[in-house]
Amino acid sequence: MRQVIVNITPQEYFFQRTHGYYHILPATKHYGEPGFSPGITIIEDSRNTYVTNVDSVTGNEIKVDVPLAAEKIAADLLRNEDLEKMGCFVSESTKPSDRDMQGAYKTLLQTYREAVAEANMEWQRTHRYEFISDLARRGARHMGMDVEWSDDVKPKIDCPGCGERIPATVARHTCGAIIDIDRAESAGMIDGEEAKRLRKLRSGKKPKVEEEEKEKEAVQA
Repeated sequence: MRQVIVNITPQEYFFQRTHGYYHILPATKHYGEPGFSPGITIIEDSRNTYVTNVDSVTGNEIKVDVPLAAEKIAADLLRNEDLEKMGCFVSESTKPSDRDMQGAYKTLLQTYREAVAEANMEWQRTHRYEFISDLARRGARHMGMDVEWSDDVKPKIDCPGCGERIPATVARHTCGAIIDIDRAESAGMIDGEEAKRLRKLRSGKKPKVEEEEKEKEAVQA
């Protein structure tokens, strides 16, 4: 009897067995996100072929086909590949109940939290990106966690105005400091004259007003 494996995450999986090749289809989004549609994979009954002996006269292999139920195949994939922890489960139909999907999502979140916690400890110990698992990255990304080792975390700098750590892509910080003059000008955060003045300051040149004041002081002296 065929089995239906439901996947509530956008992560797909590929597995090779002696009795076949299996592709666990992904969902369109994570469960609960707009546009979500679960991934549905149908597992059919199969057969395993075993060589039991060799014919002493012909030298040909003597093979035996052993039926393999879809139920056992699905159980193998879910348990031995940890799919039960990854948001997958066996459903009675191709239209899984919301209750079953909620249960799978609860398990998935716990898996994500554990992976992120392990990644945090690994990061504190080594500060090596290559030691962070893909599972931890997916979990942090899905749960919106701001962690240093995530692929989605933007580089940060110290704000020149207040010293707060901020994303390097910010054009103007909330304290008023201008980080990216060109982008701030394009976005209308500052006018052309202010942009010109800031560029001169950062290039090491004195703004014209300051130069005129210096000249006046020199003449008066």
